[in-house]
Amino acid sequence: MVREPAISLMGLTRMTHPPAGADLHVVIKAGSGWSLPVTPITIDSVITVKAA
Repeated sequence: MVREPAISLMGLTRMTHPPAGADLHVVIKAGSGWSLPVTPITIDSVITVKAA
């Protein structure tokens, strides 16, 4: 029995989850480079580690 049919369907059709998976594709295809997704992730990681 499949517990998450939506995830299975996305896997079978090779689609990404739009809010999460497709964001990076849009950024890279737009020509923004890796600095746009990497910078917020790095800043958030540093803040989280310092707060912990």
